Amino acid sequence: MRKSELKKHIPESFRKDPVSELFKVGRDNVYMLAGIEKFGPYGVGTANHTRKIAHFTWGKDYITAVVQQEGIIWSHTLAETYGLENRTKGKDSAFAKFLRREKSRAWGICDFEDHINAKKRRKAEDRKQKRIDDFMAANTPQLPNGFTQRIREMGKDLKPGENMNVKMFQKIRDGAVIERMFEIYRPEEEGQRIRISELCRAFTANYGELWSDWYYGEYYDRIGRRQKFWPKKQSMAPLPKRYSVYDNFDTEDLTRQQESCLRIMSGQADPSCVLKLLYKFPELEAVIKSGWTHIVADLCEGKYEGCAADTIRQLERMPRTTQSRLCRTNAGWGAWKILEENPKLSDRWLNEISRWKLPYKINTARRIGSMVNLNHALTLIAGSGNLTQNRMDKYIDYLRMAEESGRNIHDELIYRDKRWEERHDAYLGEINIKKNKKLEKEREKKFGAITEDYERNKRIFAWQQDGACMVIPKSFRDIVTEGRKQHHCVGASDRYMASMAGRQTWIIFLRHTEDPEKPWYTIETDGKKILQFYAAYDRQPEKDKVSAILREWMKSVRKNLEKVLKEEAAKEREKSGKEGILQAAG
Repeated sequence: MRKSELKKHIPESFRKDPVSELFKVGRDNVYMLAGIEKFGPYGVGTANHTRKIAHFTWGKDYITAVVQQEGIIWSHTLAETYGLENRTKGKDSAFAKFLRREKSRAWGICDFEDHINAKKRRKAEDRKQKRIDDFMAANTPQLPNGFTQRIREMGKDLKPGENMNVKMFQKIRDGAVIERMFEIYRPEEEGQRIRISELCRAFTANYGELWSDWYYGEYYDRIGRRQKFWPKKQSMAPLPKRYSVYDNFDTEDLTRQQESCLRIMSGQADPSCVLKLLYKFPELEAVIKSGWTHIVADLCEGKYEGCAADTIRQLERMPRTTQSRLCRTNAGWGAWKILEENPKLSDRWLNEISRWKLPYKINTARRIGSMVNLNHALTLIAGSGNLTQNRMDKYIDYLRMAEESGRNIHDELIYRDKRWEERHDAYLGEINIKKNKKLEKEREKKFGAITEDYERNKRIFAWQQDGACMVIPKSFRDIVTEGRKQHHCVGASDRYMASMAGRQTWIIFLRHTEDPEKPWYTIETDGKKILQFYAAYDRQPEKDKVSAILREWMKSVRKNLEKVLKEEAAKEREKSGKEGILQAAG
């Protein structure tokens, strides 16, 4: 679209209310929206500055002209940037005609321009996809002879419904390698042959030096659109973390060290990650060949990537007894750290910990080991069942509460107590009692005015008539008890007690005269009207009857409150007068 053609349609004068126009430029239908945008240093709204805006939209694109004294500034900006689309008055017939001519179902100019941008993105993706497809067609080698037979042999031990993943490398040119990932699946139906499908492909240079940042394969994105490439960091395209290696190394440029390491780690890690670590840390070969494959697998999965260099150095300096135990149990990184911190850890628990996959569970065991003897603790926690995460967390709570209660957790009578779960509940009860006592002291200090005002509140709110009576709380404890018995929030929230202590609102109990100890209704009033009234579980049984009772009671409350306030005002005046006399005499 030529700007010179659009420039012809820019109005000579701009009005406050935007105007629209539909015209043709060649074969394109062009919709123009022109108006004045008021703006200031911090955006729209300052009347001292104005910009004249002419926005043009057509089927394939859009552009904006900002008209200034020095000339026109063109920019590829959405209409919504200037807020013109929301300022048109009434139905915009020009835009309606524009949509009909473009055969568009967009609900507005913003929606229409979003569709334009979406088309551009799809075209860009299609162009990129074509480049990748052409590259793949030109550079992907044929599968080696005997590939299918070899793959079926690798999956011969699969049970019905099981699968395994295989990765192979193929040289495509000097220094460039394609990695191909396959899935082998044995159907559950009898007589069905093993299925082989290629998951995706990626590229590397020099087996670990540099890796491509995208994968090539079939993948469906969030909106169900099929694509053939995606970024490696894209979470919607998860790939397996472990692969068996297709050992066609005779035709590749792998070193003997790389070949041997890949064969050892086959099925335990991602071969690509093994090659990357080998490229960065050549000494990793010795670690792999020493039998510490589980530790290497953990490093490959990225769980402890930040400490890979330190891990390798520490493994080389490890005592031989520790080395042999790690090899014998095939311990992972976490189990190794636990063994390092607890050298006397038994083989039973070392084998158990080596099977754990969750870092959080390993860290929990490390916390226990830092507090007490880990062998005894794990034996006690496991009991006759499994060593679960919940029981380990509960045991740590037991030790923590025992220590808070003044017990020595290093004493065997404490950390090896077979009744530790009962002790845990007992300690929890003790702690809750202490917390409640502390809370009660704090509330007593905070809401002591409720007790001080008891006699005053009785004069105002006490009442009895037709089998109903009002009971006045003597302290905050009565309000707490009322809330617990009635199962509502009046005793749980400090708001009601604070309001009563400040003489803003009052909590009063409605009871039957024949049984004044049994809760019936809990009332909140400000002395002038009823704010709320509820029975147990925030219900209102016999609402009409109770409402009639409360209306009669409030008549008495208003009279009593007025009388009390007058008496208090008189006493205050008398007190002020006496103080004035004393000051004059002094």
